[in-house]
Amino acid sequence: MGMLRERLTAREREVGAGRYPGLSLKEADPVKWEILYTRLAGLVQNARETARRVSASPVVREIGECIFAFFTPEGESVCFSTGLLLHVSSMSGTIRFLLENDYEELVGIREGDYFFNNDPFLGGAHSPDQTIVTPIYSGDELIGWAGGLTHVPETGASEPGGNPVSALTRYEEGIYLPCVKVAEDDRIRHDLEVMIERGTRTPVYWLLDQRARIAGCRLIRDGVKALVTEYGRQYFLPALYEYIEDTRRACLTRVTQVLFPGRYRAVSFHAVPWKDKPVRYARDHELIMPIELQVSPDGEIRLDFDGTSPAGLHSFNASQPTTVGNMISMLIQNVFYDIKYNYGIQHLIEGDRWHLPHSCLNPPDPSYAVGNWATAIVSCSGITTCLSFAYYARGFREEVTAGHGLTSAMRTGGVDQYGRRFSINNFELSCSGVPATAVRDGVDVCYAVWNPQGDCGDVELWEKMFPQIYLGRRIYPDPGFGKYRGGSGLESLYLVALVDQVEMASSMGGSRVFASPGLMGGYPASANYRRIVSGFDLSRLVAARLDIPHSEGADSLTPDWTRLGDGVTECTDAVVIAREVRRNQLWQQINGATGGYGDPLERNPVAVAADLGLGLVTPGTAEHVYGVVVNDGSVDENATGRRRAEIRARRRSRGMPAGQYVEQQRLRILAGELPEPARAALNQCLAASERFRREFVEFWGLPETFAGVEPTSA
Repeated sequence: MGMLRERLTAREREVGAGRYPGLSLKEADPVKWEILYTRLAGLVQNARETARRVSASPVVREIGECIFAFFTPEGESVCFSTGLLLHVSSMSGTIRFLLENDYEELVGIREGDYFFNNDPFLGGAHSPDQTIVTPIYSGDELIGWAGGLTHVPETGASEPGGNPVSALTRYEEGIYLPCVKVAEDDRIRHDLEVMIERGTRTPVYWLLDQRARIAGCRLIRDGVKALVTEYGRQYFLPALYEYIEDTRRACLTRVTQVLFPGRYRAVSFHAVPWKDKPVRYARDHELIMPIELQVSPDGEIRLDFDGTSPAGLHSFNASQPTTVGNMISMLIQNVFYDIKYNYGIQHLIEGDRWHLPHSCLNPPDPSYAVGNWATAIVSCSGITTCLSFAYYARGFREEVTAGHGLTSAMRTGGVDQYGRRFSINNFELSCSGVPATAVRDGVDVCYAVWNPQGDCGDVELWEKMFPQIYLGRRIYPDPGFGKYRGGSGLESLYLVALVDQVEMASSMGGSRVFASPGLMGGYPASANYRRIVSGFDLSRLVAARLDIPHSEGADSLTPDWTRLGDGVTECTDAVVIAREVRRNQLWQQINGATGGYGDPLERNPVAVAADLGLGLVTPGTAEHVYGVVVNDGSVDENATGRRRAEIRARRRSRGMPAGQYVEQQRLRILAGELPEPARAALNQCLAASERFRREFVEFWGLPETFAGVEPTSA
């Protein structure tokens, strides 16, 4: 065992026993202590901004899909840049793997070495998430690591765009390099670059992003060495562990201040509509992800995912580092938003405070595909719902959130308008809505759960990267209804116009079940879908000086292009495996709306009229959901009162007592009268967890021997 592995083992032993360091440096001179941290944070932020300028990929340059960090010798993060907040924990896994697997002795760890990882079971979320880490030495002593991660839009996978929708195992997800040394003496290895050039459709993104990450890490390394010289090793190294411990203590204090102690539960769902898709094992997967959050009076948090659906032959599983990273990201964004974010947050929930069984959120081995890790995104709504309950019980309202959206991206590849082979992931999925809270509406098209600095990139930039042209892009109307409405997602309408055909795909999904559920009577966000239109004749419309459609318009059942008499429309679910799309075909992409809060009949009619005027609510929704009648832009108060009274009366006529409803559903379960996808999903969870089965039996009043829902004999 090498010296670095011994240090890691010793640190884990101390933390596992609850022996955390004191804060003597902070107490002795808090100003000096804070200044050092601020300078470290400045180094990693500068590294990120520099890397964005080096990168050739619009995913990094425009969208900001990158993050940089500084770590202790054992791989615990000390400070992070802004950006891909999901990876506040996943990059640590790369360093810890190096140490745990004796790279010090078997491979060598020296200054000027750079280790690459895009194995999502070791760190990152999927193969396009590519990490570089490099050791930092002061003399002969390792004093830390610099790390950077960027999202690369091409990995040589079975479909263009980096993470293939149709992958059933990891062996279809492109090139994996698990913790490989890619540079020595600050020089990139040529043989590995040749492999990338010959193994990917568009190697320029991978190769230049490699240089971007190395440039960022080099800046961090040089800056850290200068700080060590200035502050001295005897001060610098202990300060790193104090920053982590300071965060852990601050998190404990925050929890006691804002979250009411108790046990909170929520559940998320995700559908994989594979039955009619051209895949080897064509069956639908309905995935159930229960989550339990326990908050103790002393500030400890426990997370339990018992009963989650098992991993399956599809690309929507999430690796364990992804799920952990998402949960920590949600805690940062919802609770610890003004605390130094580093490994101290992970100390708060590690060990027996975290139960993540083998499941679609933690596959049992690395053969499972995880490229489209929608399950981890959907489960974010579960954790924020639990946090919202705990906030509400404590008396807080602004922090209550009504469920995050499930976004989706258009992926495309082929030969572009310049005759070059191309592959790109259009990262418009980074612009979902922010959910409603208990005091205000959500915010439109500005956010992604994994990267709070959401951006969709300029249309003109994307049109240089692929041969499709935009006919339009807009904020898609009718997000989750409520007293406070959710934030809207994005709609884009593309036309294949510059080449004869391309490959196009769409991932993540959300067309069968709601990802963003709404809260306290608020409605869920609409499910996503896609439309592909054949035979669209743009030249005829231009010659006749007719209006060109820029979106589906105000009526989703009769899109604008159908009223123009052009094209045959195919409406699909949100998951589209890579398919040929030919010249003059339209592709409509919709994604990312979020849930509403409270009863929509309690919404201020003036707010509904304002949304109607801005095109954020359609006329049918205004009248039939919100019960608001608008004439000439103004609210008709008398007609609105009558309309809302009618809706309330209709609700009462359909309602039933809760006990009667529970008994009705209990009889359905015993009779096997559940739809096949729901029945299969429920039985999988019952078989996977005895605890889940016992609690299900108790809640529904079923026989003790109940083991699953039998199919109806009809």
